[in-house]
Amino acid sequence: MDLLSELERRGVIEDELLHRLRVEARYRALPLLDPDGQFAGLHLHRFVLGQVDVVQVWGEPYNFHAVRSQLQNAFNPSVPLAPPAAVNRDGGSLAEIAERLLSPTPEPPNWPDGAVDRSF
Repeated sequence: MDLLSELERRGVIEDELLHRLRVEARYRALPLLDPDGQFAGLHLHRFVLGQVDVVQVWGEPYNFHAVRSQLQNAFNPSVPLAPPAAVNRDGGSLAEIAERLLSPTPEPPNWPDGAVDRSF
């Protein structure tokens, strides 16, 4: 069973938001596991212009809470084990986080009844 099917079966996140984050925003997905090795949520990440965007979504016990961090994608050889500097951090529901990350979907034109699109 693939990850998308497992997430949909467990109802962890909305399939449309996950699809849009993966396709439109180019996020990659990995499962989050609890200490017992059970599926607990989802880790999404992408690399953009010197930064790493990370989104983590937790399942039912955590009310589908999500957090997002933008981290600098830089390595300092003088302090190799230092954590990356966070540029931005926020949290909320997956829908709230996705709204900040995705461009709005264009509304279809509202044509009057019987009108024909002659714009092409």
